[in-house]
Amino acid sequence: MIKFEINRLLKRRISLFLGIVLLVALFTGVVEYLGISIPKRTILDVFSFSTSSIMSLLLAPVAGFFTGGALVADNRSGLLPLIFSRGVSAFEYVTSKVITSALGQMCFIGITLVVFFVALLPFFPMGTIYIGAQRYSEAFAYNEPVTYCLLIALLFMAAAVAFNGIALLTSVWVKNIFVVMAAPTLLYMGLTYVMSMGPTKVNLLDPYANLALTDVSIPVSILHMVCYWAVIALVTHVLAIAAFSLKKDYM
Repeated sequence: MIKFEINRLLKRRISLFLGIVLLVALFTGVVEYLGISIPKRTILDVFSFSTSSIMSLLLAPVAGFFTGGALVADNRSGLLPLIFSRGVSAFEYVTSKVITSALGQMCFIGITLVVFFVALLPFFPMGTIYIGAQRYSEAFAYNEPVTYCLLIALLFMAAAVAFNGIALLTSVWVKNIFVVMAAPTLLYMGLTYVMSMGPTKVNLLDPYANLALTDVSIPVSILHMVCYWAVIALVTHVLAIAAFSLKKDYM
């Protein structure tokens, strides 16, 4: 079942379209970076600055449109009853869907970031990070810029998987594919809006959610944010598997 799902995922042309959209958006972050006066520009600095500025805006909708509606799409196309008629259990089906969509999200975001970094190589020299770091990790980013950029990549991959899990969990009960795809974006926008209102209870209880790293105003490190989104990714996917497996009516 997993091999079948991987083959289906590889044939989806939307991944190329979304990758191009994401790359174009990341280069708009480069343009913004060039408009800032700093003593020296480096590839790690521009990579950190651009991803921190752009990914927070596009990661949730891209994740939702990439694989978030997979369960609903199978149901609407009539493929789900056909799969079950061949002896595949609900648990086996949803587990393969969860594994392949999560891996797909990680590979998609990872490859996009690698392509973006390689595209920057001819234009910027290597060096440390000056202005592109998360506020409470500035010293770490300055001293260990490569490690910091790797953590950024892990953070965005973990967040993409978490958004995918939110969409899959929503699709267990919601049959409208557009609502399912939009669910991660609406949830993330609502949470960040409440957090931006000041030192509210939500701000104190959930200080790790804001992916706009240069705007984070709460003293949390980048490593804590990676762990936070990884936990959200794990919990949402486990809940999606459990909810779908225990569901009585799949139509």
